[in-house]
Amino acid sequence: MASKVLGTFSGTGTSSTITVRGSKLVDLSLNFASDSGVGTVQLQRATRADASGAEVWLPIASYTNASDPLEITFRSAVTRDYRLECTAYTSGDIHYELQAGNKES
Repeated sequence: MASKVLGTFSGTGTSSTITVRGSKLVDLSLNFASDSGVGTVQLQRATRADASGAEVWLPIASYTNASDPLEITFRSAVTRDYRLECTAYTSGDIHYELQAGNKES
């Protein structure tokens, strides 16, 4: 798993996963405004596998059509996988960057 993923949502779908090891800060950047992106993006974390062995992804925050770029930092208390999912898409491009650890970690 990567410690940083960046990309663009041009439809619904999921980003690659990052693994945050131990207690570290996580930076999330979302930009709906630069290309008139209209949609909803969830920040999700993985939890234990269900009975079929598949990982279960739980939404921990949701962001919709922000007029300014979002810059969010939070602390992950334990080793965990995170990803973004564009759950609703209307138009434009939604740019994202999700990174484990920053200069303040």
